[in-house]
Amino acid sequence: MTQCGKKRQRCHYDFTYKDAKICKSVFMAVYDVGKHALQNITKHMQEYGVVARNHQNSGRRPSKSINYEDVCAVPHFISNYSQEVGIPQPAVPLGRDREAPVYLPSDTTKIAVHKAYQESCAEMTPPARVVKYSTFNNIWQSCVPHIKIASPRDDACATCERLRKAVSDAFEEEEKLASAEALRQHIITAQKERDAYNVR
Repeated sequence: MTQCGKKRQRCHYDFTYKDAKICKSVFMAVYDVGKHALQNITKHMQEYGVVARNHQNSGRRPSKSINYEDVCAVPHFISNYSQEVGIPQPAVPLGRDREAPVYLPSDTTKIAVHKAYQESCAEMTPPARVVKYSTFNNIWQSCVPHIKIASPRDDACATCERLRKAVSDAFEEEEKLASAEALRQHIITAQKERDAYNVR
């Protein structure tokens, strides 16, 4: 009897596999179902009978899903960030039909960029929604893969760094184009010298 004076009812279930009676543990292993999931299925069967279960989010959008504006805000911030501290390259690497890369300083980390993104969202009025670090990385790789953090093998000579900085610091379009052309000519000259060295 229960505390309310009602008769307690207990349900007993038989578990079968290919018409053979098996124990509960084997049944869970065969169908790869956990204890909590099996309890939910049993409860649903007791309340509604043997009918298919419907997900609670069916027909409506999950509350934690990100919208289009949240996604667009990430590459927009990364692009602005790269314009402030990044070093643009004058041309696309050979064999790659993509946008010319922009290198962030080698001491930069993606965690630091994400933290700056969080601070930027908090300063907006009203505060913008912040995506998690993993989602931030996925959007970065999908939308602006040409913006990357410089690695040790991307190190260049002092002239390269000076010319790249001139491209980054240029305010007028003519000045930026002139600096980019000077950097391109420097790279061509360096490539010719490297080819001549390799021939020897």
